[in-house]
Amino acid sequence: LQNGHGKLIAAPFSARPRPAAPVSMPLDWDEVRPGLAISDFTIADAPARMAHRGDDPMAPILTVRPDLLAALQGLQARLA
Repeated sequence: LQNGHGKLIAAPFSARPRPAAPVSMPLDWDEVRPGLAISDFTIADAPARMAHRGDDPMAPILTVRPDLLAALQGLQARLA
């Protein structure tokens, strides 16, 4: 439900409902620049970009094991 007018959240690599099907693309900080536009990455060129890059920038998310108990305890301490 986030892929519509006025919605700001889209999963990485998901196509947006716009002409040329721009893709929500994870970027490295050195790729963020003035003039960067949603239309810079489309469903047509995303696979080539990822092949050229050689890795999946989202892969570390699958191996991170956050300490949820510590996070909840920290949140509880802030609310107390």
